[in-house]
Amino acid sequence: MKKSPATITDSHGYTSEGLKRERFNYKSHSEFMRITIVIASMKGMDVQTIAEAHSLDKKTIESYIEQFNKGGLEGLLKTEKKTAGPLSLTNSSSRSSTKP
Repeated sequence: MKKSPATITDSHGYTSEGLKRERFNYKSHSEFMRITIVIASMKGMDVQTIAEAHSLDKKTIESYIEQFNKGGLEGLLKTEKKTAGPLSLTNSSSRSSTKP
């Protein structure tokens, strides 16, 4: 099985050493891990190895690398809040109930 490379195509001026220092400015575990994954990619680790090391899916690793390539650190750390939409409440009076 061929290992796919995790390739940073645009460093946006960052080096792996600079990112190592930068990641400590972030309090969230998720942000810290995303930066750590980009550092591993910059150092030449392949997607499969990074995924196994962090117990994540390969597609997740590829997504983080793509986000960094497109938008740098800001793009990597930008998270969109997903909402489930409005809740649908049932009208209890419209339910048929059987009372003795």
